[in-house]
Amino acid sequence: MSDNAAPTQPNTQPSMIHGHVAYVTGAVEETLGSLTGYENLQRTGHDTKTSALAELRAADAATADSRAHSVAERASAHPGVVGAEGQAERVVGGAVFCEGLQRHGEEKQSAAKAVKGA
Repeated sequence: MSDNAAPTQPNTQPSMIHGHVAYVTGAVEETLGSLTGYENLQRTGHDTKTSALAELRAADAATADSRAHSVAERASAHPGVVGAEGQAERVVGGAVFCEGLQRHGEEKQSAAKAVKGA
């Protein structure tokens, strides 16, 4: 029996999960390379982090409209909760140097303030 199914193609869509995993992998490689003096591993880790950031930004951009709509809906129903979530995300994002998490927190806080001010 022959298998005529087309070979599966790898997912080429940007992914937040894959981007985060790749970033952490790159950070570990870069750190290990730095600690051991293995420059090739350090360089590979840096390159992995760079491509992971590009993937994260692409995935973030691809979901921006749906995320904004969801945040606006939730903020209109529960502005205090969404504002608190936003504050927490900003703080955690700052602590772990994640600009995306900080930005999402700011978006939530802005949506909550807009509802409260209306």
